[in-house]
Formats: sequence, structure tokens, C-alpha cells
Amino acid sequence: MDEKDFQRIEDMMQRQIQCQAQIFSNDMHRFKVEIKEDFRHQMGIQCEYFQHKLDLVVEGHQLLYDKIDGLDLRMDKLDGRMDKLDLRMDKLDDRMDKLDLRMDKLDGRMDKLDGRMDKLDGRMDRLDGRMDRQETRMISVEDKIDTIGANLKAHRNDTEMHH
Repeated sequence: MDEKDFQRIEDMMQRQIQCQAQIFSNDMHRFKVEIKEDFRHQMGIQCEYFQHKLDLVVEGHQLLYDKIDGLDLRMDKLDGRMDKLDLRMDKLDDRMDKLDLRMDKLDGRMDKLDGRMDKLDGRMDRLDGRMDRQETRMISVEDKIDTIGANLKAHRNDTEMHH
């Protein structure tokens, strides 16, 4: 083997290496492209999955917002009803105050009537006492009249017998 043979072998090897390098480079390029495509595909799947989850979260938030909005409406209605009840309670308090004043006035009038009744009871008791004294005097007068009548009868009988 001589130098030319070595050169040829070296050229062949060089070509083989270049060919293998080219094949390797092509394979690497294809592998890179496949990895990129697979990565893009996986990223697409992950994006879709994330978007689905995000859609669920948004839907949940929308439901919560709707419920909160409904609660706000109900709370507004409840506030309105509470305001009406407060007004009614204020009116009722005013009426109760007026009734209390009227009751106080009636109590005063009742006290005055009780005083007058006590005075009338006193007067009635005095009148009863006077009536009892008058009755006693009347009985005494009746007894005197009966005595006078009996005396007159006896005197008449006496006079008739003497005549």
C-alpha cells in the first residue's frame, strides 16, 4: 500500500464521515423537527387543557357574580322592607306616645273623680247621720203624739163620764 492508497482510503473515510455526518445532520434535523412538532403538539394540548380549566374558572366566577348580583337585589329589597318597617315602627311609637299622654290625662281625671267620690261619700255619711238623727227625733215625736193621744183619750173618757 502506498501513499495513494492511503490517500484514497482517507478520502473514502472522509466521504464516509461526511456522508455519515450528513445523514447524522439530516437525522438530527428531522429529530429536531419532530421534537419541535411534538413539543408544539404537547404545548397545544396543554394550552387547550389550560384554556378548558380557565373557561371553567371563568364560568364559576360568572355563576358567583350572578348569584352575588341576585343577592344584591334581594338585599336591596330587604333593605326597602326594613326601611318600611322602621317607618311603621316610628309611627307606632308616635301613636304609643300619644296613647300614653291620653292615659296620663285619664289617670288625672280618674284621680279627680276619686277625690270627688270620696267627698260625696263623706257627704253621704253625714246625711246618713242626719237622717238617723231625724228618724230618732221622728220616733220621739211619734211617741209624744201617741202619749198625747192616749192622754186626750183618757181625758175625753174622763170628761164624758163627768157629764
